[in-house]
Amino acid sequence: MDPLAQKVIKALKSYVPDDDQNSTETLSVLSDNKLIFETKTFTHNESVQWLFTELRKIKKDTIVNDFIYGVEKSIPHYRAALSAFAVAQNLPPHDFTGSDVYCTICGGFLEQTIDLTFVNSIRYTYGSLQILTPVHLAFYLEQHNLQPHAETSSCDKLTKIMVAICKSPPQETPTSLVNRLSSTNGINIKKNEIKGLLETLGYAGILETSQHKGYIDQFPPPAFRPSKSHKSHWAYPIDFWTGKDGINLHTMKFWFSEYRQIFDPLNRGELDT
Repeated sequence: MDPLAQKVIKALKSYVPDDDQNSTETLSVLSDNKLIFETKTFTHNESVQWLFTELRKIKKDTIVNDFIYGVEKSIPHYRAALSAFAVAQNLPPHDFTGSDVYCTICGGFLEQTIDLTFVNSIRYTYGSLQILTPVHLAFYLEQHNLQPHAETSSCDKLTKIMVAICKSPPQETPTSLVNRLSSTNGINIKKNEIKGLLETLGYAGILETSQHKGYIDQFPPPAFRPSKSHKSHWAYPIDFWTGKDGINLHTMKFWFSEYRQIFDPLNRGELDT
């Protein structure tokens, strides 16, 4: 469960979902590290069935432990499953619904051919979902179920991150927060990975707004996930978050009740220490 070698990270980042464009070196490195997956075609209903098969195997405390371990050790793919679990937990079982190629309930395709090696590269380098269709959720959860799980670990870095978020000025945006966290001593997570981490906290309902909620209580269909602007590069709902929205301590306790040291400083008002 150590961080990957830099040559493996480089290969994951350079991989594109088209074999003709990938170098022999990239494919060799990924193959040697068992990071090559098949390109598969899934129907919508197969994807949903796969997702619920994996969901039935999930234990929330394992998801949380792996997430914290991934934060503390700077291992993105250990953080990734929390994003998928947070999004999927309230997705209703359903068959394809809609008159087009997209399901109006989940946004999944009627049929989709997907390069799972590319999906996995995002899991390893971003540490969060970038596409919220059932096949992506299912793959993230399947890989979580297959990987060795972390034991309980320290949560010093995650605590530092949450305290730093609570110190956000009212006008803070997700982008300015990424910049601030990336320069905070003791965090040592790359900007792109911090973005993925914050989007996960949005999915989990920790960084949300009163009008734009996370996925902890309901699964908002794609049509009900607006963007703050057409230029936005942030996922819903953190796209709408600002510093004045702060942290939802109720959902913090839902996810991290076994790790009181994370949110106790927030409750005790120790934000100036």
